[in-house]
Amino acid sequence: MPTRKQEKRRRKLRVHGPSTDAVGAPPTGRKPPREDAPAARAQRSGRREPAIPSLKRSARKGAIMGVFLVVVVLVTSRGKNSTSPLVTMLELAPFIPLFVLFDLWMARKVYKKVTGREAPR
Repeated sequence: MPTRKQEKRRRKLRVHGPSTDAVGAPPTGRKPPREDAPAARAQRSGRREPAIPSLKRSARKGAIMGVFLVVVVLVTSRGKNSTSPLVTMLELAPFIPLFVLFDLWMARKVYKKVTGREAPR
């Protein structure tokens, strides 16, 4: 059994016909085709194309993280004969190259996602 609201709509449709305005227009059944996703996304948001990933930029970021790590360890180490600065230096040896590789990998992924094409090597 239809509700009052449904009956009212049916009566309106019989008298006035289907609505064609933007608010009450009947659905067309299909969405319009999307534009090229990555290029359209960059244009819509107004963002510029990301910088091409470089080893120099990644190494600079790794060095900054290394210096930050050393400063944190030196500030928080207790006692004058603590071995924590030495341990920190030993840990930095693999840390910086791993950070550089990870940064390059992520930069290439972001570049591809935003632009839709592979980053130049």
